[in-house]
Amino acid sequence: KTSGLNVLDALAASGLRSIRYWKEIPGVRQVIINDMEEVAVEQARKNIDFNELSAILIKDESCDSNSETSYGIRLSCGDATHLMYMSRRPPNLFQHSITQKAQHDQFDVIDLDPYGSAAPFLDAAIQSVTSVRLRL
Repeated sequence: KTSGLNVLDALAASGLRSIRYWKEIPGVRQVIINDMEEVAVEQARKNIDFNELSAILIKDESCDSNSETSYGIRLSCGDATHLMYMSRRPPNLFQHSITQKAQHDQFDVIDLDPYGSAAPFLDAAIQSVTSVRLRL
């Protein structure tokens, strides 16, 4: 499956909302569950197992190999702003500049749900989403 929504849950914690995206929204191609805390990513992995989604777990956690064709749920442990800034390449480009080759495709949906203000994440999110529609 090569078409569909590419979703980033940038500050996912246990990944429960990410799992709901996968199970409840038709047309989702890939969900990236990202959190900076290893314990949160491990809890997300357990929640994937509990929800019987292990078969669609993308084993490569680097967020870059064939991102436009990957289908399933990917776990990522890292800084959300860095991940978003590295995902600014418009999807479906046939030729990439040198800078674009080092980047990943933009996301169709980015979920930001920080414990505090979203302000530190907004610039990166706006640059890494295919079409800006804010819901605050």
